[in-house]
Amino acid sequence: MSLKEELQQRFSSLCDIQEEITTSLKANAEDYDFKFTSFQAAKFQGEVLNMKQENNRVADELQRGLDLVTTLQLDVEKALAKLNEQFGLSNSKRKKTPSFYLVLAQTATLASEMEDQPDDDAPVLSSHALAALNEFIAEQQTHSDGRDSEVALVSEDWRLSQFWYSAETARTVAQEVLTLCDGALSRVACIACPTLYAYLKNMDPTVSAQLLEYDKRFEQYGSDFTFYDYNHPEELPSELKHSYKVVVADPPYLSEECLEKVAETISFLLQPGESFLLLLTGEVQKERAAEILGLHPCGFRPQHTSKLGNEFRLFSNYDPGTRLGGWDK
Repeated sequence: MSLKEELQQRFSSLCDIQEEITTSLKANAEDYDFKFTSFQAAKFQGEVLNMKQENNRVADELQRGLDLVTTLQLDVEKALAKLNEQFGLSNSKRKKTPSFYLVLAQTATLASEMEDQPDDDAPVLSSHALAALNEFIAEQQTHSDGRDSEVALVSEDWRLSQFWYSAETARTVAQEVLTLCDGALSRVACIACPTLYAYLKNMDPTVSAQLLEYDKRFEQYGSDFTFYDYNHPEELPSELKHSYKVVVADPPYLSEECLEKVAETISFLLQPGESFLLLLTGEVQKERAAEILGLHPCGFRPQHTSKLGNEFRLFSNYDPGTRLGGWDK
């Protein structure tokens, strides 16, 4: 397990502990048989907060280390490009590789940024290098097969409880959503699941999908993005109310409170009559998903690009038949 994965799991565990303390304290307020006092709960929460802050400090130090490695990598690439220029490229044309061209592209960018700097050591591409770079760009444009128009994801921020789906999971759920839309003018709402939104738009650019997300980096999706804070489940534009045939939700936290508030948002979004709901969340939410939303677990098991400590499940409010592994009996 990498250090980053260990920090992710530790932060997730601390969030769970804090949620449990809060839930227990609420329960104790209604029960004369106190398990622990308000003072003890506050003290425990303070300790958890201190551990979370320490965890974040270590994460920041790790990020600074990664930034340093990235800087060193760029320095190496600059030096490599300069050596290639010095010894010439005319005799090595048959050995060109995409990674070599990527080095040239990065060097060209660096050179353009340093043109106005009086530095004799700044890398300047030779005519051979420029010709090779132009050839590579032309090849990429010829074989791009439309990839430039793809909807891209930003990097996940696990401090916001962001964990992107694996490619197989994203494709499987996206295909199910498109099947439910059945080619009609159906609208899809993606609550806190940007991976699904990106795959939907890439698989069918015509699909009407709305991403509800707390992370404002996704404002890059334009009018398809709506800011969403699950703590205020119905603070949404009025035009979204009862407008979606398909809603897919992935609550950011594995707590009953979070699921209940996301359920309010789901109720706000779903259209009257025939509508479909898919919920991606932890196995620990199985009973709550049934009680709060009337959902059943499917056989398909979602996976993430990062390893999570909690097993994830996919739930639905309809019988998918043979799709998604069917309902678990």
